[in-house]
Amino acid sequence: MGSNARPSRKYNIYIGENMATNNALNNQCRSDFTVLNSNLIVGDAVPAVVHDLNVQKSKSGANVGIESRNTSNTANSDALLAIVVGGASAGDPYLTYNIAKITNWSHGIRNADSDAWYLSPGNSLATSPSIRVAMDGNTTINFTGSGATGGLIVNNTNNTASSQAYLSINTAGTTAGNALIQLSNTVGSVFSISHASATNSPLIFSGGNPGTNNSLTIAVAGQVTNVLQPAFLAYLASTIANVTGNSTPFQLGTTTALTEVFDQGGNFNTNGTFTSPVGGKYQLNAKIRVNDISIAMTSGYIQIITSNRIYTGNDINCGAAMTVASFSGYISFLNCVLADMDAADTAVVSFTLFGGAGNTADLVGGSDANSAFSGFLAC
Repeated sequence: MGSNARPSRKYNIYIGENMATNNALNNQCRSDFTVLNSNLIVGDAVPAVVHDLNVQKSKSGANVGIESRNTSNTANSDALLAIVVGGASAGDPYLTYNIAKITNWSHGIRNADSDAWYLSPGNSLATSPSIRVAMDGNTTINFTGSGATGGLIVNNTNNTASSQAYLSINTAGTTAGNALIQLSNTVGSVFSISHASATNSPLIFSGGNPGTNNSLTIAVAGQVTNVLQPAFLAYLASTIANVTGNSTPFQLGTTTALTEVFDQGGNFNTNGTFTSPVGGKYQLNAKIRVNDISIAMTSGYIQIITSNRIYTGNDINCGAAMTVASFSGYISFLNCVLADMDAADTAVVSFTLFGGAGNTADLVGGSDANSAFSGFLAC
């Protein structure tokens, strides 16, 4: 033993009040203390790592613990354990948990991170925390398991009526911000589900931050709108003379631009071409109204032509229709189809009359959409 080494000393120390008169309490409160180089050890052996205060005992089937108890049942009568460091430049005040030097968890205040509270794997707070709580209450949960699923799970294991499990996200009042859930990845893709604080505000699904690319909106009464879902309606504003009759197909929008009523998503061209922005099933509707039909025009049809296939509808004997006494001189051709389209596929409307001596039939236009093309992404 060196000249500066101090021998360990072992003492029987009594802790508590009225020790001299209460032998039972003496027996309960007596412990073995060892002072080793100014370190205080409570227990029956010197630990492998000696701290300023150690509690170490071998108690099979029983607890080894430290308790701080205030037995006064009155207001403001607290019991506490305080862990304090010297200031903003010091280390971290924290507790660490260890299973036989195999598994470690620590929690406490991370001094170097604006005094955020950390729950970290390891025996210090230097490791990236699994849970971080900032001073303003903002909470971050980190998951680093390779090839595994990270998440927050809320379970209610009580299988009885009205036993619920839920997450509640609330704001302070009608002038506050949004209550929201945001999903993102490291390459910048963001999706948000938000509910504004204003009275009767809807639930909004956004392809970005709230207010950016708001796609699906659910009103308080349950109505659902999707303002970014591709949808369009356009019509021929004025009549075009002599477009077909002698087997010549005419494509709606080619000689006279169509007038758009709406084009949600901007995927329709006034030349009559719709281009699908994404693959899916599209409901497409076409209507053509013609007049100046001759009795020789014995057949005619309307087609919706997509990149994948052609859909033919309303094959009518126009000449035979003219023999009806009540014939008005106009015939309307309709075609509606649920079409499969890939991304960047196109769809147009074509109309053909056959059998006439020439292309003398007129395509009727007008603001009442006599001849029109519409559609939307159904699914």
